[in-house]
Amino acid sequence: MINYGHLNCYLQLTILSHMSVRTTLGLSVQTSLSIKVKTMSHYELTYIISAAIAETEYPSIQQKINDLIKENLGGTITSEVSLGRKKLAYPINKEKYGHYITEEFDLGPDQLKLLDTELKLNASLLRHLIVSKQLLTPEQIEKEAATQMKIRAKKAS
Repeated sequence: MINYGHLNCYLQLTILSHMSVRTTLGLSVQTSLSIKVKTMSHYELTYIISAAIAETEYPSIQQKINDLIKENLGGTITSEVSLGRKKLAYPINKEKYGHYITEEFDLGPDQLKLLDTELKLNASLLRHLIVSKQLLTPEQIEKEAATQMKIRAKKAS
């Protein structure tokens, strides 16, 4: 894995032929090597854990999802936020409440489908949503924080 500031890349090497061989007619077969650079994209995952599950089980469910992203799929988690128990906009499976968790992570595009499939099979989750997200520079983060502070100050007054 190569890390260029905020851009994570991994290299995939493909060997097209195994060796250089000289034939009796004087022809030679050359080994060629092609390098493909695939970038790891940045994603945001928001999922809702069923309220029917005990609150003591939430950390273990979250840990299983984190392990899936990090260890099984080779991604890196950059941010985790537990938004807590919230009322759903409409009932899902006859449930009106759920525990919301949002995570940001870097993952290869080919691994995203596997993550989506695993989350669909997880019976503890009511819903999940994965969106592609642009990485912010430190200047953009500061600007966004200043904007949020202005909005909070305006609401307070």
